[in-house]
Amino acid sequence: MGRKKISASNPRKNEREIGAATIDRITNTVQFNFFDRPQVGIRFHIFRQKGEELVGQLVGGPFVNLRRNSSWAIKLDTGEVVEIFGNKTLHNQLKEAGLFSRIRIVYIGYEANVFRYPKKIYRVYKIKE
Repeated sequence: MGRKKISASNPRKNEREIGAATIDRITNTVQFNFFDRPQVGIRFHIFRQKGEELVGQLVGGPFVNLRRNSSWAIKLDTGEVVEIFGNKTLHNQLKEAGLFSRIRIVYIGYEANVFRYPKKIYRVYKIKE
């Protein structure tokens, strides 16, 4: 595979990387992903506006992401594959819908909680073919 190293992580003058072979082996596996790089999709889609929706086929997930919730891949009607981050409630909804189901996800608002960030709430509809 040979993924390109991030330039900031290349050794500088008078430096020698420790454990390079191990890190290269890990970063060349399917399980490794960068925080800003979707596993399957072209981009991450972040719901921001109430009423915003995505319609498409659920094609993969959940994928573990660093410092973020796990994500799910959706193939939109345009053919583009995007990944969305899911909280526990959305994960349960998508699991119930089932992989390869045609779905519509609508962002309806958020629930205030004692944690640092409010929890986004979605309506998920399974579309019958």
